[in-house]
Amino acid sequence: MKKTKIIKAACLVLILAILAGCKSPWVPEPTPTPVFTPDMTKTVGAVQTATAEAALWTKTCTQTATVTSTMTSTHTITATITATGTITSTFTITSTPNQTQTFEAGQTATAIATYSTRTATPTVTPTVTTTATPTITQTVTPTVTPISTAGGQGNVIAFVGNVGGNQDIWTMTESGANLVRLTFNTADDTIPVWSPDGNSIMFYSHRDGAREIYRMNSDGSGISRITGSGEYCYEAGWSSNGLRIIYHRNSQVYMVNADGSGNTKLTYGSAYDGHPSWAPDNENICFYTQRHGGGEIYRLNINFPDIQTRLTTSGTNSFPVWSPDGSKIAYLSYETGVSSLYTMNTDGSAKTQITSGVTIFGMVPPKWSPDSSRILFTGESGGGYYDIWSVNADGTNLCNHTNSASLNYNCSWSADGTKIVFQSDRDGDNEIFIMNADGTGLSQLTYNNNNDGVPSMK
Repeated sequence: MKKTKIIKAACLVLILAILAGCKSPWVPEPTPTPVFTPDMTKTVGAVQTATAEAALWTKTCTQTATVTSTMTSTHTITATITATGTITSTFTITSTPNQTQTFEAGQTATAIATYSTRTATPTVTPTVTTTATPTITQTVTPTVTPISTAGGQGNVIAFVGNVGGNQDIWTMTESGANLVRLTFNTADDTIPVWSPDGNSIMFYSHRDGAREIYRMNSDGSGISRITGSGEYCYEAGWSSNGLRIIYHRNSQVYMVNADGSGNTKLTYGSAYDGHPSWAPDNENICFYTQRHGGGEIYRLNINFPDIQTRLTTSGTNSFPVWSPDGSKIAYLSYETGVSSLYTMNTDGSAKTQITSGVTIFGMVPPKWSPDSSRILFTGESGGGYYDIWSVNADGTNLCNHTNSASLNYNCSWSADGTKIVFQSDRDGDNEIFIMNADGTGLSQLTYNNNNDGVPSMK
């Protein structure tokens, strides 16, 4: 089994200087402790490679300051210094141990450290170290056992079933067979979401008072509470590696390990922050905020959450969702006066309106297909009805898949992108339906006099 060593080194010191003659000396903020994750690896093989990553920092001081490099390997830093007035100059620092660089009073410097990669043959061991020495651990990739699909009957669907007025989590195959009730608590258990490996289900429950996040094995065993704040939790989502969960609580965005440890607040302030979505790199998220009055979209890196980038400015945006291939962010916007679907690059550039002629139901996020080629959403059809729609990521091939005088919503892709599951009240109460990705092959899966809904397919 392949072994990997987790390495990450934070390697940047930034100093900014203005106004010589301050009353007290400037003291630099401490360099944050590097965060090492399983994605930051050093591979040992025929060629050895070590990569060091530095984050962006901006610091200000009121007197001349000196930077001393403490790196034990050569590292290149590109920075721009803007002097008082209109003079702008660009320079490059190649830092070696104990090299110094002075920033004069009245100057502001912003530096972004570039990636530094060292490669050597097996006879030479590359070294990339900083003053903070990481603990090297051995990581063993676990064997993932696929969830049973009941004798090859296809994907497994988790959903909320209502029995006797109580909501619980159930599963069944995509054919509607092998119906299994997983939870039996007297409190409501709702909104199941499969883990990326298909071995666990995350859900919400009021069984301990407030609406907290729970997880269980795919067969209903091993139920454990992930959050314990005593406050209501919403909009939870798995990271693509299944190790962490982001969620919204008390108008802010939080992150927690999948086992319930390491609960961390990522956003602060009095404004509402919510609708978080993971990037596939498991390091970045995008989210919605009202900190500027209207709705805007920001992004941040979970290792440096205080450094946040604003991606939109129109004040009419919500529900950002990162594409599985990491290249785009889809979101809803009222920029034209009608709720429409937009996409943009992950740096906020190339904003493009994807839909027109259909009003998107503005209370649920869009859903990317697993291959990032299409986007699934709920659109208004007039008369108070809603249908399941999809469109290519470039705005072509807009399709209404249900076209029914009923409420069709809470849609979800299968893991292979070939099926769409959703709930509909077309037979008088909410039931679970499934169809092919092009809208053909529609089939009703549940039949009862109670409401079944919020399906999630894996």
